[in-house]
Amino acid sequence: MIGCNLSELAVEVNGLGKCYSIEKAGIKGGKWRRLAHKLRFGEDESSKFWALQDVNFSVEPGQRVGVIGKNGAGKSTLLKIMSRVSYPTAGEVRIRGSLASLLEVGTGFNDNLTGHENIYLNASLYGMSRSLIAQRFDQIVAFSEIGRFIDTPIKHYSSGMRMRLAFSVAAHLEPDILLLDEVLAVGDMSFQQKCLERVDELTSAGKTLFFVSHSMDSVIRYCTRCLWIDGGKLRMDGDTREVTEAYVEEVLKVRSERTVVSIGAIDGPSTADSQHEVKAESTGSTVARETIEYRDGAELVSARIINAAGNKATLVSVAEQVGVELVYDVKGPGFYAPAIHVYCPSGTLAFAATYPSTNIADFEKGQPTRVKAVVWMPAHLFNIGTYSVSLVVFSPKEAPFKRYFSEERYLSFHVVESAIGEKSARGLMPRQFPGPVRPLLDWSVNDVER
Repeated sequence: MIGCNLSELAVEVNGLGKCYSIEKAGIKGGKWRRLAHKLRFGEDESSKFWALQDVNFSVEPGQRVGVIGKNGAGKSTLLKIMSRVSYPTAGEVRIRGSLASLLEVGTGFNDNLTGHENIYLNASLYGMSRSLIAQRFDQIVAFSEIGRFIDTPIKHYSSGMRMRLAFSVAAHLEPDILLLDEVLAVGDMSFQQKCLERVDELTSAGKTLFFVSHSMDSVIRYCTRCLWIDGGKLRMDGDTREVTEAYVEEVLKVRSERTVVSIGAIDGPSTADSQHEVKAESTGSTVARETIEYRDGAELVSARIINAAGNKATLVSVAEQVGVELVYDVKGPGFYAPAIHVYCPSGTLAFAATYPSTNIADFEKGQPTRVKAVVWMPAHLFNIGTYSVSLVVFSPKEAPFKRYFSEERYLSFHVVESAIGEKSARGLMPRQFPGPVRPLLDWSVNDVER
């Protein structure tokens, strides 16, 4: 990290690796027999599994770092090594300052003890003195909002209650570094808001946050920097939006920008049996597809999903408007109308839309030209998930409609949750809000006399 004093770093990870031995079939007996076999014949390389391999990064105090990747990529292994629950096979992790972690809901709790007793037990495991625990006990209980059940054994708690108590203890330790592994996914909206505010307090005071999650909207909301771990290796490290967009493009196969390049003479007339090459600019992948009827009248040049600033958008907040931009060549006189079909995450058609003019002359072109059409879909329309878009140019003058081209599921974009506290159609509903759309409607709720 250029210009940064190493003594000021909160976390340094150098050449970190963690290797596990996979037991193979055919070796009978207990662990001592397997150990004797290993000492005699050596360890087979095929029995080794590297959960982490040659991971390097450094973090300054106060940074909010998200950690993303597929299941088994090594995210939790990294946090366990940082928490000293597990130890590395290679490399090292340097931690400067105190560290508290929530790797699983209720880690360090004893089911047979009450919430009251577990606060003392859990906090003491992090090194807090008994007098300091007593001093902050009321704050911890008030934050958790389970004061009524504080003297009940936690084996009777729900997962949400356990998470509330665990987070409350960890958050009031005021550690220099806080590690969270998918724990906030259990809480309701109001408690998530409190947690975020508490995290804001900690990071604004110079505390460092590591947050592991499969939820891209959570990572975007909580973190300013993101690490993408893939197959035990650090695939990408950078701005949260850039890293999550690259991750979504590869893992969810989201294609927010594509360009059509003709094979052969690009400027020449196309024929009914000609072929074209479709290039996905986001990944560089190419596929071939045959032309369809009437493609000699109009042909798609490029298309992309855009945000309000006119830039390519792979991830879109539910609170943002999202645009579809398509560029196509008109090759002769005629009537050309653009349209889109939007498909919801389940694959069913959500809606179709075309240019809303009732004047047929608005669609008329008298000579070959290049056209750029942009359509905007309003904010607070889509639910969370991946949506795909088909692109169509047709003649509205003919019956049935004459299609010049129809590119099925050509573009896609992924919708993430809006920032906590921002106005949303979800309101106080749980995280799983049903349906493909969730429009923000005008409500009027008033008390009336009986």
